[in-house]
Amino acid sequence: MVAASPAEAAGFKPGDVITGLNGAPMVEPAQLAGALKFFPPGMELHFRVARGAEALELALVVGTLDLRASARVALARAADSLVARQLAGGAWPDFQHVEPTASAPCTALALAALATASRVPGVATPEAWSGAAARAVAFLAGCQVDDGSVRDPGEAVGFRNYATALTATALARLDPEAHADALGRCRDYLVARQLTGEFGYTEYHWQHGAWDYYDENKEGMLRADISVTSSVLEGLRSAGLRAEAPTWGRALKFLRQAQNLSPRASDPEPLRDGGFPFSPRESKAGMVRLGGGAIGFRSYGSATADGLRGLLYCGLPADHPAVRSALGWIGAHYGVDVNPGFDDGARVPYDRGIRYYYLASLAKALHAAGVRQLETPEGPRSWPEDVLDYLLHRQAEDGSFASESNVMHEDDPVLSTSFALEAMARAVASME
Repeated sequence: MVAASPAEAAGFKPGDVITGLNGAPMVEPAQLAGALKFFPPGMELHFRVARGAEALELALVVGTLDLRASARVALARAADSLVARQLAGGAWPDFQHVEPTASAPCTALALAALATASRVPGVATPEAWSGAAARAVAFLAGCQVDDGSVRDPGEAVGFRNYATALTATALARLDPEAHADALGRCRDYLVARQLTGEFGYTEYHWQHGAWDYYDENKEGMLRADISVTSSVLEGLRSAGLRAEAPTWGRALKFLRQAQNLSPRASDPEPLRDGGFPFSPRESKAGMVRLGGGAIGFRSYGSATADGLRGLLYCGLPADHPAVRSALGWIGAHYGVDVNPGFDDGARVPYDRGIRYYYLASLAKALHAAGVRQLETPEGPRSWPEDVLDYLLHRQAEDGSFASESNVMHEDDPVLSTSFALEAMARAVASME
């Protein structure tokens, strides 16, 4: 049920089954959808509805959905659902454990989403949100160790770069002045953990300028990719890293070599589509064979959105060729119902398993680029309206979001609801 919709105003509830319209029986959903197309706004319709064992008659006046009003209601419901899932100690649970276990990165992610929702104009911020935020801040403060990183004590893999970057983003959205000390420590740690010559990664190494997913910075234990790098860059931007810091230039070099935008005229077309794979040496969308026995790594939606926002965080203007090329890929492969760029028959269904993360990164990237409308093969599309329409129809009754796929753990409501909040907030901001 879409919040603040004509159907909600008429008294419809999730689970209702429509059995008749204006006296005519309705048997198939397609039959109802076809009939509704012919009724103009302002006309009153009469529905027969089965609600469990109860038979009802409901009247609905055909109207138009106010996406921004519905999105504000949906944002509040989603934030409420996050607050309801917070653990007693202020953390949000780790998706990797069956029993509820406090997680620093999941807490930072949920806190950042909650802080984002509270800053959307027109969304009332209840006291429960402030209390939840304060408890989460206290938990994360206890997870910040001497070197400035934020991590779960005792975890073999702490995802410190992710957790520290997300904490910086969350604290900056809440109150950068009040959290200046913690933000500075996050910033200093992240700057120090960039893959540079200090760790044996000179400017000639393909991983130079990125950040490590596993926090080891050691050969054989290293995974440098676009996702963690864009998250760290967002955290550094939030934490106020000065524009002239060499960190940005090194990160930009990593991003530019990952982007499929080869300047060599002899290269086959797949290397010049402007999108991004997962890293310069890997793609979840697979590989393509190029001329001369070469191999290319395919671009896909969430990686391209990550790469685009990374370019923008590093200071490239919206009219830079690299930015324009990434925007061109997104427009050419546009869609919000799946993560584009994957084959339909892929062994792992990443196209549907990285969906809410994709929408969050896409909305962040396009909002940062100042783009409201995309040129697509089907003509101009307003991405904020498409993102909101898609998400509003997928919110659960308790306000949460979750995927039917467990790929990348998006069946976890804390992860997916946090991503959905970020996407909806950017979409509303871009419409205004």
